Amino acid sequence: MKNCPYCGKAMRRGQLFAPRSSAVYWLPEDAKLKGWVVSTKRINESGGEVLGEASQYGFIAKSRMVTYHCKACNCFISF
Repeated sequence: MKNCPYCGKAMRRGQLFAPRSSAVYWLPEDAKLKGWVVSTKRINESGGEVLGEASQYGFIAKSRMVTYHCKACNCFISF
């Protein structure tokens, strides 16, 4: 991916990171995680998505997804 699909300007390749080596995840707006421990299983059960690969327990990132950033419109695209 070289150009932003929204504004057409150049994008830079990189990776998203989270503090303390945690994996990055996304949840739908109405989702609620049950319990105190965030795990891949609980995220999936809530309809969410883990970005990259995380360990089953402890939620430590094992790998990260390729992410492109457009500085002009500040969008991120990961895959």
